[in-house]
This record gives sequence, structure tokens and C-alpha cells, in this order.
Amino acid sequence: MTLGDTLKKLRGKLGLTQREVAKKIGVRQNAYSQYETGDREPSLRILTDIANVYKVSPEVFFAVEFEKEINDRLSLEELCRVLQILIYKSGHLFFILNERLLEYKMNVGIPKRRNITRNEYEEYLETLRDHYSSIEKVKELLKTKIDPQSFEEFIKGNRVLYNVDDMEVTFKDEWTKREHQ
Repeated sequence: MTLGDTLKKLRGKLGLTQREVAKKIGVRQNAYSQYETGDREPSLRILTDIANVYKVSPEVFFAVEFEKEINDRLSLEELCRVLQILIYKSGHLFFILNERLLEYKMNVGIPKRRNITRNEYEEYLETLRDHYSSIEKVKELLKTKIDPQSFEEFIKGNRVLYNVDDMEVTFKDEWTKREHQ
């Protein structure tokens, strides 16, 4: 399920229109519509505001739910699909976290709007760490199902190219600078 699918589903549960949600979070209706279609990436602040409107934890936008538990009984096809979903979701979250980090580094942002708190940011980082942990678990299971050369080729085509630890250190450095200004 994509972020847009999750947004549509939550909005439908509450019986709200896109216009109503957009007004509550302080964006135009066409911007919110683009979040649902995937044509536009909402910022962390917007996602946090949307979560507040829907009365859910922001992590639900990046939750990866599978019909079956990740274990060695999954078929090769199922494991490959799980890995691709995890990489998609973690990539999506990483992109949004990195955007927020750049805003802090460049000292930009929209002052009228509420910024996310340090705790909220750390919750997103924890969600990303959970994704990485699951990715590593799936990779280990895949190693038992395919030969080493095929595994290496598969991983090259489906790898995570970013480091959450580096992001966390950089963000904490930027946050500390702001607190001491």
C-alpha cells in the first residue's frame, strides 16, 4: 500500500473530503490531492499534521504490513516482494527525513507553520531503523534460498543506498546548533 493509498483510506474512514483535510492542515486542496496520487511528497510537518487530523500515529504512513510473518517458510517470490516493499517504504521515508534535514541545515522553512518536534523526528528515525532491521532479516532469509552469485546480483538491484546513522548524527548536530543560538 502506498502513502497515497493510506491517505485515501484514512480520509474515507472519517468521511472527509480532500478540501476538508487540506483546510485542517493548512494546504490547498490540489496539494493534498497530489499527496494522495503520489505526484507530490508531503513534508514531515504536513504528515504529522495529517496524522493529527486522522488521529493516528505518523508511523502508519510508513508501516509495512504483511499477510504472513517474515520467516524461512516464505517462498523466494514472497521474500523478494517483501524486500521490494520495505525498500520502497524506507526510501520514501528517507527522502522525507532528508528533506527536513536540509531545511534545518539551510535554516529555511515556513515560520507560520508548526515545525515537528525533536521527539517526532526521532520517532520517524526509529521507524526507518525498524525498516532496515526487517530488510536485513529478509536478506538473510534470501541467502538461504538462492545461490550466492544470484543473491549478490539481486541485492545490487535492490539495495538501500543511504545510512540512517549518518542522518541522525547530522540532524542532532543541526538541532543542537539551533538550541544554542
